[in-house]
Amino acid sequence: MEAFVFSFASEQHFFTICTFIHNQQKIIFMKTRITFHHSVLFLFLLVLASCSTDDPIEPEQRPINLPADDSWVDTTIEVNQTLWFKVTDAETFTTLYIEWAEADFHGTTKSYSGDVKVSAYAMDGITPYFQDVNNGFKDDKQKIALNTEKEILIKVELADLTRPGTFAIRVTGTATLDLVYKKLTLGDTWDVDTIAEGETIGYSVDCGDTPLVQIIWAEVDSPEGPTEGYTAEIIGSVFYKDGITPYKQYGKTDDFLNKNNSHSDNPKAVEVDQTEKKIKIHIAVGTQQGTYAIKVIPLVQ
Repeated sequence: MEAFVFSFASEQHFFTICTFIHNQQKIIFMKTRITFHHSVLFLFLLVLASCSTDDPIEPEQRPINLPADDSWVDTTIEVNQTLWFKVTDAETFTTLYIEWAEADFHGTTKSYSGDVKVSAYAMDGITPYFQDVNNGFKDDKQKIALNTEKEILIKVELADLTRPGTFAIRVTGTATLDLVYKKLTLGDTWDVDTIAEGETIGYSVDCGDTPLVQIIWAEVDSPEGPTEGYTAEIIGSVFYKDGITPYKQYGKTDDFLNKNNSHSDNPKAVEVDQTEKKIKIHIAVGTQQGTYAIKVIPLVQ
């Protein structure tokens, strides 16, 4: 009898154990299914979050296009506001100069009320070229050396939250151009040329020991224009021998980049680096292609 009871009890325990194991397997299976579905959902959300548009900025903060054409853009910034700009033509340049005018740094021709700080990033919005720079006016402008970037982002915020208001920003691009430079002799002889839309003409000038030189061109609106029949309206830039680094305009803090109207009645000048003794000049179309003349003469003080 005891053997029978023992046997029955053993079978009951065995059945109970089997039932327990079965139920546990169902629970494990259900947990596995739940975990699997959660994993799939997590991966889906992760992939969705990683998808991005061209700009790492919220839709309501889409950046303002800012060409690297040396033109000032005036705007206003409010408290707790962030402004984004996108330089869309960076691929055409090897170097960008970013300059801004604000409350404490604005020169004498204009006045601004906002106190801003500026950062520049690659298009991921994370990799910085520079960050939180408070003064970027004139000699303090920021320089970015480009490699293969087609666009960059510029971020503007208030440096002082008590001083929202107006400011201005501009970007200037320079490039190493595949130019065959014409030799231009230092002296009072005009070199006449013709320029087409989209063309850049380069000149190389050996200035010798002359420390100061004036770069003068005649064009449609210069004193010589009507009598000589020049038809182009041009802009000029002056560089060191590398053809990239711009000279400062003599007597000014501005770079000699894309300057207008360096005419005989109001010529612009540079102080020649006496270790190089040479300058390079780039002439491009301003508003009108056609004929013009250029010369470089010593500045006698």
